[in-house]
Amino acid sequence: MSRRLILIRHGQTTYNATGRMQGHLDTELSELGYEQARAAARLLQDQGVSKIVASDLIRAKETARVVAEALGVDFSTDARLRETHLGQWQGRTSAEVDAEFPGARAIWRHDPTWAPPEGESRVDVAERARPVIDELMADFGGWDQGLRGPRPPSSSPPSFVDCCDL
Repeated sequence: MSRRLILIRHGQTTYNATGRMQGHLDTELSELGYEQARAAARLLQDQGVSKIVASDLIRAKETARVVAEALGVDFSTDARLRETHLGQWQGRTSAEVDAEFPGARAIWRHDPTWAPPEGESRVDVAERARPVIDELMADFGGWDQGLRGPRPPSSSPPSFVDCCDL
């Protein structure tokens, strides 16, 4: 059995375009973000995508919706795919975080077990998100569709897209 998981990040948001950290803040796609989603859909057009799962945050949902409509597939959401909760860093710029928490971003980047104040570590994120993948691997019946019947034009194995914030 062939399986392929394609992960794409949400398009640019109006918030991260200003250099602010989003974390779990629910921010909308910018016009560039919508164009990035349309471009992702074009790249995925002949990849045999059969399922799309997105974070429940609007930026990921909208990216998934744009891609799903272009590919003619449905999408679902799962809150476990949300971006890292950045705690007290959410809504702040890197400069603001560096001023209040000197050296903390460097520690965070290099130590996957370290979390921002009131936030979660990369290990926490992995523990939260990994079960989504495990469940899809075990439960999604569409994995074999392309192998039993006619293959997609690209001869690719069936795939699903995960529009996530990770």
